[in-house]
Amino acid sequence: MEAFAKWLAEKTATAQIAIEAHFKLVAIHPFDDGNGRTARLLMNLILLRSGYPPLVISPDVRPDYIDVLERRHLTGEVRPYELFMTGQLRRSLDHYLENTAKEIAINGGDNAD
Repeated sequence: MEAFAKWLAEKTATAQIAIEAHFKLVAIHPFDDGNGRTARLLMNLILLRSGYPPLVISPDVRPDYIDVLERRHLTGEVRPYELFMTGQLRRSLDHYLENTAKEIAINGGDNAD
C-alpha cells in the first residue's frame, strides 16, 4: 500500500490514472471486504478531480467487468481492461450529457437562482 500511495501521490488526476489506480488497488486487495467498492470510489474521486463524471459499473456489465479485471490480473493483458473501462466512462459521459441536455430543455437554460 505504501508503494501504491507513493505512486498515486506522484500522478496528476486524469482518466487514465483513475482507471489504473482502480486496477492497482483491486490487485493489492488490502481489505477483507469491499476492495472493489473502495477501488471504484477512488477511481471516481480521481475522475471527478479531473472533470469527469463518475464511472458506473452497472449490473448488466458486471460479469464483463469481473472478466477483464481477472484477465488482466492473470495474464497482464492491459488493453481489454482499458478498452472496457474507457467504454464505461464514455457510457457515463453520454448519460451525463443526455441528462444535462434534458435539464436545459426543461428549464430553458435559465441559471437564475
